[in-house]
Amino acid sequence: LLSPPVWTDEVFCDVDPETFLIDLKDAENKRTDNTRAIAPVHLFGNPCDVEKFQEFARRFDLKIVWDAAQAHGAQFNNRDIGSFGEFVTYSFYPSKNMFVGEGGMICTPIEGLASKVRMLREHGQSAKYHHVELGYNYRMTDVEAAVARAQLARLDEMLRIRKVNAEMLSRGLSGIPGIKIPTITTGGIHAWHQYCILVDEDEFGLSRDQLKAVLAEHRIGTAIHYPKGLHQQPVFEDMFGKMELPVTERLCQEILALPVHQDVEEKDIKHIVQTFEQIKSVSA
Repeated sequence: LLSPPVWTDEVFCDVDPETFLIDLKDAENKRTDNTRAIAPVHLFGNPCDVEKFQEFARRFDLKIVWDAAQAHGAQFNNRDIGSFGEFVTYSFYPSKNMFVGEGGMICTPIEGLASKVRMLREHGQSAKYHHVELGYNYRMTDVEAAVARAQLARLDEMLRIRKVNAEMLSRGLSGIPGIKIPTITTGGIHAWHQYCILVDEDEFGLSRDQLKAVLAEHRIGTAIHYPKGLHQQPVFEDMFGKMELPVTERLCQEILALPVHQDVEEKDIKHIVQTFEQIKSVSA
């Protein structure tokens, strides 16, 4: 029971350099007759083009497991992304838009699947003290559930503020050479879990890491999501061997997350933009 699971047919796909979302052309190239599902990620709160993924899944007879861990409140074609498909997963990790503490949520319209998930999260019980499968202890505590309900009531307002902050950042940074602002999926409403820019060292005059250090001197917190692709993590290199995902690897060298959350105020956004302009004028 302590042995790691055996993964044989799983494969990582590269991403689109504009949206940072899974590249369906690469996914098609890597699909085999053994492929049974695709797991698109609504990364940073930017929704995937759901219709394209649904068409892809129909064409190859695949299931879709949607990863909405960072996408609470994101929409595609005016529908919440939690309403699409058979299986949508969310995270309640502290950094998420709904910062409950831990745990997560699965949305599915299929009652049989919902019942199975409920059973698996509680030691495989179909009834109290009646275990029909080898399950897990994945139950959320009542305290966390209470926090989640309160967070859900606040979600729309928090998302509204994040959207305003993201729009101010984009307006302020869009004209700065060497800085690429986020691209939103056509037909999508971004949830702005993260606001991630790309830094072109040659054009901007500083590398991403140099810019991060200078911003810190101006009391502007930033983060790198993510410094490595999943395929570069030792555990997956051991499982799947070394592979190359060139777009992912380039983005890992250039990406930088700026403050966008609901506690950021307009004066903070102005400070960020003015600092970028100042840095650029010095590095030019």
